[in-house]
Amino acid sequence: MIATNLSPTPCAPIFFCLLVLSSLLHAQDDCLFTADITTSTALWGAEVSWTLYTTDGDPVVSGDGFESNAVSTTSACLEDSFYVLEMIDVFGDGWNGAEVTIAFAALGIELGSYTLEQGDYETLFVGIGTGFDNENPVVVRVRDGMGRLVRSREVIPGQGPQGWMFDVRDWSAGIYTVEGTQGTRRARARFIVAR
Repeated sequence: MIATNLSPTPCAPIFFCLLVLSSLLHAQDDCLFTADITTSTALWGAEVSWTLYTTDGDPVVSGDGFESNAVSTTSACLEDSFYVLEMIDVFGDGWNGAEVTIAFAALGIELGSYTLEQGDYETLFVGIGTGFDNENPVVVRVRDGMGRLVRSREVIPGQGPQGWMFDVRDWSAGIYTVEGTQGTRRARARFIVAR
Protein backbone atom coordinates (compact mmCIF):
# COMPACT_ATOMS: atom_id res chain seq x y z
CA MET A 1 0.00 0.00 0.00
CA ILE A 2 1.40 3.36 -1.00
CA ALA A 3 0.37 6.35 1.08
CA THR A 4 -0.77 9.72 -0.21
CA ASN A 5 0.70 13.09 0.68
CA LEU A 6 -1.74 13.22 3.58
CA SER A 7 -0.28 10.03 5.02
CA PRO A 8 3.31 9.02 5.76
CA THR A 9 5.12 6.82 3.27
CA PRO A 10 5.35 3.13 4.22
CA CYS A 11 8.84 1.77 4.81
CA ALA A 12 9.56 -1.86 5.58
CA PRO A 13 11.78 -2.63 8.55
CA ILE A 14 14.99 -3.35 6.62
CA PHE A 15 16.64 -0.12 5.49
CA PHE A 16 15.58 3.47 5.25
CA CYS A 17 17.65 5.08 2.55
CA LEU A 18 17.77 8.75 1.79
CA LEU A 19 20.20 9.77 -0.92
CA VAL A 20 20.68 13.42 -1.64
CA LEU A 21 21.95 14.32 -5.11
CA SER A 22 22.97 17.82 -6.03
CA SER A 23 20.32 19.55 -8.09
CA LEU A 24 22.93 22.15 -8.98
CA LEU A 25 24.22 19.83 -11.71
CA HIS A 26 23.07 20.37 -15.28
CA ALA A 27 19.79 18.70 -16.18
CA GLN A 28 19.40 16.89 -19.50
CA ASP A 29 16.48 18.20 -21.57
CA ASP A 30 13.39 18.30 -19.32
CA CYS A 31 14.67 15.55 -17.04
CA LEU A 32 16.26 16.58 -13.76
CA PHE A 33 17.80 13.17 -13.02
CA THR A 34 18.05 10.26 -15.45
CA ALA A 35 18.22 7.03 -13.48
CA ASP A 36 19.20 3.62 -14.85
CA ILE A 37 17.40 0.97 -12.84
CA THR A 38 19.06 -2.41 -13.26
CA THR A 39 17.51 -5.71 -12.23
CA SER A 40 19.88 -8.68 -11.89
CA THR A 41 18.19 -12.03 -11.35
CA ALA A 42 19.39 -15.43 -10.27
CA LEU A 43 16.87 -18.27 -9.97
CA TRP A 44 13.15 -17.73 -10.50
CA GLY A 45 13.43 -14.35 -12.22
CA ALA A 46 9.78 -14.47 -13.34
CA GLU A 47 8.70 -14.17 -9.67
CA VAL A 48 10.45 -10.79 -9.29
CA SER A 49 8.76 -7.42 -9.81
CA TRP A 50 9.23 -3.88 -8.56
CA THR A 51 7.62 -0.46 -8.93
CA LEU A 52 8.95 2.99 -8.09
CA TYR A 53 6.11 5.26 -6.86
CA THR A 54 5.82 8.92 -6.01
CA THR A 55 4.69 9.60 -2.44
CA ASP A 56 1.28 10.38 -3.97
CA GLY A 57 1.10 6.71 -4.93
CA ASP A 58 1.55 7.32 -8.68
CA PRO A 59 3.75 4.73 -10.42
CA VAL A 60 6.83 6.21 -12.14
CA VAL A 61 8.53 3.09 -13.53
CA SER A 62 8.28 -0.63 -12.95
CA GLY A 63 9.88 -3.92 -13.90
CA ASP A 64 8.55 -7.47 -14.12
CA GLY A 65 8.60 -10.58 -16.33
CA PHE A 66 12.35 -11.09 -15.87
CA GLU A 67 14.24 -14.13 -17.10
CA SER A 68 16.35 -16.12 -14.64
CA ASN A 69 20.08 -15.40 -14.47
CA ALA A 70 19.72 -12.22 -16.51
CA VAL A 71 20.35 -8.49 -16.27
CA SER A 72 17.78 -5.94 -17.44
CA THR A 73 18.07 -2.14 -17.34
CA THR A 74 15.37 0.49 -17.78
CA SER A 75 15.72 4.28 -17.58
CA ALA A 76 13.47 6.72 -15.81
CA CYS A 77 13.29 10.48 -15.50
CA LEU A 78 13.18 11.37 -11.80
CA GLU A 79 12.41 14.74 -10.35
CA ASP A 80 13.65 16.44 -7.19
CA SER A 81 11.37 14.44 -4.89
CA PHE A 82 10.85 11.42 -2.66
CA TYR A 83 9.95 7.95 -3.96
CA VAL A 84 8.90 4.54 -2.67
CA LEU A 85 10.50 1.41 -4.14
CA GLU A 86 8.05 -1.48 -3.84
CA MET A 87 9.51 -5.00 -4.26
CA ILE A 88 7.27 -8.05 -4.81
CA ASP A 89 7.90 -11.79 -5.10
CA VAL A 90 4.83 -13.62 -6.43
CA PHE A 91 5.83 -16.97 -4.88
CA GLY A 92 6.46 -15.40 -1.47
CA ASP A 93 9.93 -16.76 -0.75
CA GLY A 94 12.03 -13.67 -1.49
CA TRP A 95 13.96 -12.83 -4.61
CA ASN A 96 16.42 -15.75 -4.48
CA GLY A 97 19.44 -13.54 -5.16
CA ALA A 98 17.84 -10.95 -7.47
CA GLU A 99 18.76 -7.30 -6.90
CA VAL A 100 17.65 -3.85 -8.08
CA THR A 101 20.18 -1.02 -8.38
CA ILE A 102 19.37 2.62 -9.09
CA ALA A 103 22.26 4.47 -10.76
CA PHE A 104 22.78 8.01 -11.97
CA ALA A 105 25.55 7.61 -14.57
CA ALA A 106 25.86 11.35 -15.28
CA LEU A 107 26.54 11.94 -11.58
CA GLY A 108 28.70 8.86 -11.03
CA ILE A 109 26.40 7.72 -8.21
CA GLU A 110 24.88 4.30 -7.65
CA LEU A 111 22.44 3.47 -4.89
CA GLY A 112 23.07 0.18 -3.15
CA SER A 113 21.67 -3.10 -4.37
CA TYR A 114 18.19 -3.70 -2.97
CA THR A 115 16.74 -7.17 -2.59
CA LEU A 116 13.78 -8.89 -1.02
CA GLU A 117 15.48 -11.33 1.38
CA GLN A 118 12.31 -13.22 2.24
CA GLY A 119 8.56 -12.98 1.95
CA ASP A 120 6.45 -11.48 -0.80
CA TYR A 121 6.56 -7.70 -0.24
CA GLU A 122 8.89 -4.94 0.92
CA THR A 123 9.19 -1.19 0.41
CA LEU A 124 12.08 1.25 0.67
CA PHE A 125 11.89 5.02 0.90
CA VAL A 126 14.29 6.97 -1.35
CA GLY A 127 14.83 10.73 -1.62
CA ILE A 128 16.26 12.11 -4.86
CA GLY A 129 17.71 15.60 -4.99
CA THR A 130 17.04 18.34 -2.49
CA GLY A 131 19.20 21.22 -3.66
CA PHE A 132 22.08 20.36 -1.29
CA ASP A 133 25.56 20.90 -2.66
CA ASN A 134 28.00 17.98 -2.76
CA GLU A 135 30.81 19.55 -0.72
CA ASN A 136 29.33 20.80 2.54
CA PRO A 137 27.96 18.59 5.31
CA VAL A 138 24.25 17.95 5.69
CA VAL A 139 22.97 17.29 9.20
CA VAL A 140 20.49 14.41 9.04
CA ARG A 141 18.12 13.97 11.99
CA VAL A 142 15.49 11.25 12.39
CA ARG A 143 12.75 11.77 14.97
CA ASP A 144 10.01 9.45 16.17
CA GLY A 145 6.30 10.30 16.27
CA MET A 146 6.74 12.05 19.63
CA GLY A 147 9.50 14.30 18.24
CA ARG A 148 12.31 12.50 20.09
CA LEU A 149 15.65 12.30 18.29
CA VAL A 150 16.30 8.71 17.16
CA ARG A 151 19.39 9.16 14.97
CA SER A 152 21.59 12.05 13.93
CA ARG A 153 24.68 12.27 11.74
CA GLU A 154 26.53 14.52 9.34
CA VAL A 155 26.86 13.42 5.72
CA ILE A 156 28.71 14.87 2.74
CA PRO A 157 26.32 14.31 -0.21
CA GLY A 158 29.09 13.78 -2.77
CA GLN A 159 30.60 10.87 -0.81
CA GLY A 160 27.97 8.31 -1.84
CA PRO A 161 24.87 6.74 -0.34
CA GLN A 162 26.34 4.86 2.64
CA GLY A 163 25.93 7.74 5.08
CA TRP A 164 22.27 8.08 4.19
CA MET A 165 21.27 4.51 5.02
CA PHE A 166 19.63 3.63 8.31
CA ASP A 167 19.07 0.06 9.47
CA VAL A 168 15.59 0.18 11.03
CA ARG A 169 15.21 -3.51 11.94
CA ASP A 170 15.43 -2.72 15.68
CA TRP A 171 13.23 0.39 15.57
CA SER A 172 9.75 0.38 17.04
CA ALA A 173 6.83 0.42 14.64
CA GLY A 174 5.59 3.95 14.09
CA ILE A 175 5.82 7.19 12.16
CA TYR A 176 9.23 8.83 11.78
CA THR A 177 10.36 12.15 10.34
CA VAL A 178 13.72 12.62 8.63
CA GLU A 179 15.14 16.07 8.04
CA GLY A 180 18.33 17.12 6.32
CA THR A 181 19.69 20.65 6.74
CA GLN A 182 22.62 22.38 5.06
CA GLY A 183 22.81 26.04 6.00
CA THR A 184 19.41 27.47 5.06
CA ARG A 185 18.53 24.52 2.78
CA ARG A 186 16.19 21.92 4.21
CA ALA A 187 14.53 18.68 3.06
CA ARG A 188 11.98 16.83 5.15
CA ALA A 189 9.85 13.70 4.78
CA ARG A 190 7.87 11.22 6.88
CA PHE A 191 7.91 7.45 6.73
CA ILE A 192 6.46 4.46 8.57
CA VAL A 193 8.26 1.50 10.08
CA ALA A 194 5.78 -1.37 10.15
CA ARG A 195 6.07 -4.76 11.80
